[in-house]
Amino acid sequence: MKKNSASLEGSVVVSVRGGKLRIPMSLPFGNVRPLRMLPVFHKIADTFVEHFERLAEEEGGKVSCKKGCGACCKQLVPVSEIETHWIKEVVESLPEPRRSIVTERFEHAVDILKRSGLSEPLLNLTGADPEERRRLGVEYFSEGLECPFLEEGACSIHDRRPLACREYLVTSPAENCAAPTPESVKCVQVDVKVSNGVARATSHEGKAKWVPLVLALDWAEANEETSSPRPAVEIAKSVFTGLE
Repeated sequence: MKKNSASLEGSVVVSVRGGKLRIPMSLPFGNVRPLRMLPVFHKIADTFVEHFERLAEEEGGKVSCKKGCGACCKQLVPVSEIETHWIKEVVESLPEPRRSIVTERFEHAVDILKRSGLSEPLLNLTGADPEERRRLGVEYFSEGLECPFLEEGACSIHDRRPLACREYLVTSPAENCAAPTPESVKCVQVDVKVSNGVARATSHEGKAKWVPLVLALDWAEANEETSSPRPAVEIAKSVFTGLE
């Protein structure tokens, strides 16, 4: 990587379906906390997703996601431990009265999940087997909870949205997402998910830990972010290792 006045500039070449992909990176100097690296990982995730979106188009598909749909924003969205603190910072950065409105939406969702009995099992997503995760996802979707950041059918924090949201695109008709089934919804096949690498590399337990987005504020309040600063290059390497 090359130094300039503010950062380390370079790229990584990764072998993926469709050939080799060059991932440009701009890393901060010195030691940083992993939380401060999330904007870097957002850009890396976008690069991967754009590649697999192009492959889908070459195979005859076309991404149908559009403003005004918002059906995917009612699905169970898993975020990593570190992203819960990112979401907390995003909410705290909002101007009033919007900050209070979004906070109330989170509180409303938590209340519904507690009353439905879903709150506890949703916080144990990491240890659940695939079938149990699917069942929880269906039950969550049936509650009709919208993402607290959804406004007028669109993401109000699009540039700062979680990694899992960036990695979810469909080529089937958008209206099919209102009642999704494996047969009616065809997702863009994203073979390399940066969300997995970040979850593994930044977990306190050394393995991916998933928290439902709507429970992120509660999780962040109850679990202080205590990771120590490390060289940015080292953090990036650990995330790429976690992709394997």
